[in-house]
Amino acid sequence: MKSSIGIALLCASLTVHADINLYRHKYAEINAGLQLQTVGFTGANAYFGNAQAELGNNTNTSWEGSIEPSISAQVNISKSQLYAEFSYLYGITVGHDSSGLTQGLETPNRGLIEQGYIGWRSGDLFATQKNLLVVSLGRQDYRLGSGFLIYDGAGDGGSRGAWWIGARQSFDDSALLRINLAGVKLEYFHLNTRPRDVQNKLGLDGVNLEYTHNSLGNIGFSYINVSKSQKDMHNDFVQGLHTYDIRANISPFQSLRSLQIAGEYVYQHNQFTQAQGGFAQLSYQYKTWPWAPKISYRYTALTGDNPDTQKNEAFNALAYGFSDWGTWYQGEITGEHIFGLSNLNSHLVRIQLAPTSSIAINLMYYYFELDQQTTLGSQVTNPHFADEINLIVDWQATDNTLISGALAIAIPGKGAQQFTGGNQTWVQLMLYGSYTF
Repeated sequence: MKSSIGIALLCASLTVHADINLYRHKYAEINAGLQLQTVGFTGANAYFGNAQAELGNNTNTSWEGSIEPSISAQVNISKSQLYAEFSYLYGITVGHDSSGLTQGLETPNRGLIEQGYIGWRSGDLFATQKNLLVVSLGRQDYRLGSGFLIYDGAGDGGSRGAWWIGARQSFDDSALLRINLAGVKLEYFHLNTRPRDVQNKLGLDGVNLEYTHNSLGNIGFSYINVSKSQKDMHNDFVQGLHTYDIRANISPFQSLRSLQIAGEYVYQHNQFTQAQGGFAQLSYQYKTWPWAPKISYRYTALTGDNPDTQKNEAFNALAYGFSDWGTWYQGEITGEHIFGLSNLNSHLVRIQLAPTSSIAINLMYYYFELDQQTTLGSQVTNPHFADEINLIVDWQATDNTLISGALAIAIPGKGAQQFTGGNQTWVQLMLYGSYTF
């Protein structure tokens, strides 16, 4: 019965987001918001045809939904502003998704406080720069760059439901101090993650420095320290972990403004860990051609643990998240359901098309290789994990309505066959939508 419900709701996936002004005065205003999200999946041969054995359930069809009412306020003090927000988020999954997190659970669902913070921004208090200073405290979102290290502070799925939607993203007990000045942003942040299992909770302290040039692009450097982690068997690998991050997204040549170069490199270490990861990307857009095609190539390398050494070389992506298709869930199948950002090297060729001003098409091909295949088990001897093709269409149907659909096909390599025991092509269809006003 639940599978039938999932298929029916697949055709009715919608997101609704409302922002309603409740009170407005020259010194203050109060707004209410509402966000509803649903998404549906159907497909064949999940886990390369071996989902029942690997996950304990048939995961070809599932549906998710979430609701988040919110209220926010702003008070003007002289030339500056106090602001605050509170929201509550409820998520549900019907059926079993391919993450494996719903194993043993029947229609998992849960509601939790999502946003709960207060802040102050300087506004026009300083003549040199609008919002020169910004300070905020509480449960709130924080995002670093493209989300390679810090983007999503909360865990979804499992008993919380709504794994793919990933609506829970705020960090707990956070503090943020930001200085903005003439293209330069300097930040100090303290964050606590909100995982499904408290044993995986992390405390993160860091500084971030970014410079943005109007025509060149932006560069950034961050330092992050794991200030605390729960005392479990992996504590030594994570506690006190130092993470250094350098990144850039630039258009370096004035005569070739459509050529874009992006990259990021991360080095991590403590007494027991020494790991690294990063990516390099080159893209070019033919703006005068029909459909303005943009072609890009990206190589991503993420170290895995070498069992023959004393140190742990597995890259730790801390609190990574989704900021664009393929970033940083690499592949709608492989990155969403099997791997996080560790022990994986990938090649991505991506073509972006714009047939009209309201339609965007993404065609992506991934080639996945394991960095250390033996960490998945002694039976895994081949590094080639899988090839994956994603076709994603975003349609801005009206000014308020967005509908997205995706077809994902994953062809198992020898590594995937050895790891999962399946050898069939995994096919997945997804439909998601949004409505805002």
